[in-house]
Parts: sequence; C-alpha cells; structure tokens
Amino acid sequence: DNYLEPYNKATASIAQHLEELRYLLGGEPKYQPQLKKLESLIQQRIAFSQSVIDARRKFDFETARQLTLSGRGKHLMDEIRQIIHEIEQQENAILQQRSRKARTNSYLTVSAFTTGILLNFCLLSGVYYLTYREIHKRQRTELILEQERDFTSAVLNTSGALVLVTDTQGKIVRFNQACEKLTGYLFSEVRDKIFWDLVIPPEDVAQAIALFRQVQTEFPRQCESYWKTKNGDRRLIAWSNTTLLDADGVVEYIISTGIDITEQKQIEATLRQTNTLQTAILDSTSYTVISTRIDGTICTFNRAAEQLLGYSAEEIIGKTTPVIFHDIQEIVQRSQALSAQGIHVPLGFDVFVALARRGEIDEQEC
Repeated sequence: DNYLEPYNKATASIAQHLEELRYLLGGEPKYQPQLKKLESLIQQRIAFSQSVIDARRKFDFETARQLTLSGRGKHLMDEIRQIIHEIEQQENAILQQRSRKARTNSYLTVSAFTTGILLNFCLLSGVYYLTYREIHKRQRTELILEQERDFTSAVLNTSGALVLVTDTQGKIVRFNQACEKLTGYLFSEVRDKIFWDLVIPPEDVAQAIALFRQVQTEFPRQCESYWKTKNGDRRLIAWSNTTLLDADGVVEYIISTGIDITEQKQIEATLRQTNTLQTAILDSTSYTVISTRIDGTICTFNRAAEQLLGYSAEEIIGKTTPVIFHDIQEIVQRSQALSAQGIHVPLGFDVFVALARRGEIDEQEC
C-alpha cells in the first residue's frame, strides 16, 4: 500500500483547506449553501475513493474495476469543479467592487486553496490509475467471480424455504436458517459433512443416495423425502432440485429447496380416514341420505339413495342438484306454498331449502 501514501496525506489535509477557505470567505451567508454542498461532495468523493480501495482489498479486482468505470467519481469531480467555479465567479464579482489590492490578495488566496483541493484530487486520480492497472493484471479471476455471483443468486432466489446446497459428493456447502430451525443443527455443525449421514433416517439412506446420484444426471425437479431432526423427529419434505454447472458444463453444486409438508400430510390422512368412516356409516344405514353444498350441488349420495333412486353416486355427486328427483308440478306447488308464507324464491332447488336457510326445520314428504 505504499502508493496510497500520497492519497492518505491528501485526504488528511482536505478538512484543513476547507476550514481555511471558509475563513477566507468571511462567513458570508450567501456562500454557506455552496460550502456545505462542496464539503458534502468532497466527503462523497473521498468515500467513493475509499470504497474502490476497500473493494480491491476485501473482495476482488473486478468489483473495484466496475466501481472505477461507473463514472461516479468523475461526476462528483465535475460537481466539485462547478461549485468552485461558481465561488470564484461570485468572489470575482465582489472583488471588482473592492480596491485593487484587496481584490488581488483575496483572489490569489482563494485560487491557492482551490488549486490545493484540485491537486489533492489529482493525487486521488493517480491512485485510481494504479488500482485500474493492477485490476488488468488479474483478469483470470473473472471466471471465479462469475461463478460466485451465480451461486449467490441461486441461493438468494430460493430464500424463504429450506435451502440445502451440496457438492457432488453430498457434502453440505450451504444450510440456511430454515434448515437450522427445522433440524436443530447449526450450519457450523453440518458444514462439509455428508448430508445423508446427518438428516436422513437410516432406513431411507440408500434411496436418498440413489436419488442424489440421479439428480446429477437426469435433474428430477421434485420429490418427497423424510428428514431426521437432531432430537429424532421425522419430517416429510417436498423438494425441488436443480444444479449449478461450472464453465465446462459439469455439475458443481446441487441446490435443493424444500417445504415441510408433515402437518399437511397428516391432515390429509385424517381427512381420508374421516371420509372413509363417514362413507361406511352412511352406506350401512337403510335410510336414504343426500346432502348438498350451499349452491345445491349434491355432495353425499349413499348406497340406500342409489338403490331407491336408481342413480350411482358417480353420476350424481358434484354434478347435479336434487331437483332431478322431483317433477315440475311438485316444485311449482312448493313455490306457491312458500309464497303463501311470504317467502318468495325462484323455481328450482331453492324451494326445498328456503326454510332451512332461514334456520327453520322443514319436514316434508315427496
């Protein structure tokens, strides 16, 4: 960092030059907005310079080069020069109203400090040049940077779900917070370990390994598998898998995103059991049982109803309303009876459920 020494000295002296410039301008209110803006621009310019240097030190040379070529530094320098030019013009106008000696001395002083500031930024430009020249010597790092950007982008795009990233040997490379929360393992505990040795139940390891190998060649997009947590619980996960290839098109990482569907599957199983039990109960009774949704569509049609009416459940459920079991005259009579009670409904299924919808018991023979 020896070549940064002039830059460090220059930045250290800028504040002093600004104070002297403020003093020479005599605290004139009209200069205050310009001085504040000038100071802000200078600080931004120094901060931008430091960000380029930091990028070079901490990250990579491509990032520093991109910052250098962004034009941000030149834009700030142009604004600084513009403000200095405006101050000079205003000062010149004032100097024309003063005596020759005072005008000359003030102009020379302001010009001297302005030149000092510009010289300091010329030194900064020299630092940029040296950084840029060094960046050109490290062009071979571009490939690594592209891979890192692709990797980061792929991981970030799957945030909000379980994210597991492994290499082609099954070693864990990334293990996000959702994975930590689900399994009870910290990333520091699982880094570089084979994932099926940690989170796959022993009886499922062989299948998990086979699927892992298949992902690298056939790229299956979705699957379901169990994970074993740190405390021994089993969680069913719905996975979506993809791969990240290197420059030669060879698989380098396997990226898996998942959602815990354990509770969902349990609910579905409970509903299936409930429906099976309900169907068995309804089919075992000798009474005809027909139920509908609120719009009248039949959703229950037991075996006794099939035997009585001659329709199969497959023909009826979800496809029609009980209106097909009644003749038109019956529907008209039912509508007239309701109208006599002050209840007016259109002809159709509504005539049979109008009272029930009002919370009243409706018993009738048909």
